[in-house]
Amino acid sequence: MSTAPFSSLSSASSKFKECLSAFTLNILTLPILPNRLPIPVVTQLSAKLPFAALVELSVDDIVSHLFEYQVLRVHLIANLLAFGPPRIPNASSPTLNMYLSFLIALMDSLPPGCFDSPAGSVSAGNHVVTTPSWLDDSSDSGNEYHPTIRAASSAGVHSLQLDSKTMMRLQTLYSSTHLSVLMQATQRHPKVRERIFGFFMSLWLVWPNKKDKVLATLHSGAGSSGAPINGIFLMKEVWRGWVRSSAVGKEEDPKQAIQMLTGIFFLAFFVPSTFMVLLQPHLFYHNGPHFSS
Repeated sequence: MSTAPFSSLSSASSKFKECLSAFTLNILTLPILPNRLPIPVVTQLSAKLPFAALVELSVDDIVSHLFEYQVLRVHLIANLLAFGPPRIPNASSPTLNMYLSFLIALMDSLPPGCFDSPAGSVSAGNHVVTTPSWLDDSSDSGNEYHPTIRAASSAGVHSLQLDSKTMMRLQTLYSSTHLSVLMQATQRHPKVRERIFGFFMSLWLVWPNKKDKVLATLHSGAGSSGAPINGIFLMKEVWRGWVRSSAVGKEEDPKQAIQMLTGIFFLAFFVPSTFMVLLQPHLFYHNGPHFSS
């Protein structure tokens, strides 16, 4: 029923966009959504979900509407990871850009290091939201989610306990299969390529303990699906395409220079391996000892 308007309304109508926004804010923010529904219903929902149409929404507006509800932003990330990855290999440039933009904006809106907590906690204002005792791996997926809210017990420490199923879904963010799919998709869509670097930076901000795992995946040369990643060529690409040719340090477009800083920060996270790659002569020289500008 929640997807019925998308088959009866014109995608160009304002009503369609209104329903799509309401669906994103009220349905895609439900905790453990795929686990709460029977498999046939999940399959039907996935088939009827107008994923590509999400490009019509303002990512900033969605995040702004959820500004006071950090837990809902986390569940939106989890549900995007549940329904998004299978669509990425065949996604258009706008759809891929939308997917990455949503993940980046949502992660950037969360407290730094929030996913690093041993209990999987994130800030929840002046309260701690605890997971009900029934919400564990053995719980019935049809149960309703009603978190218990209590005051924080210690000053300056506020956390939101996430259930194990949500934490497992969030692990898709740094899985080798997901990274491989994103790397290949952005390779096919050069206009979106730079977004992958912003994705890595945002991921490492909220989940710094997984930085080494992501770097290891990039350096391994392949994801678990067997598709090539090759971090060495990625670093060369960033250096040549975004850093060396950028306006940083030049009297050119300052806005462009700021955008290029993402590439510089991305490379910095590869220390010391990045510098070992950048010091290879062929990155700086072309047909002789002359420095490549």
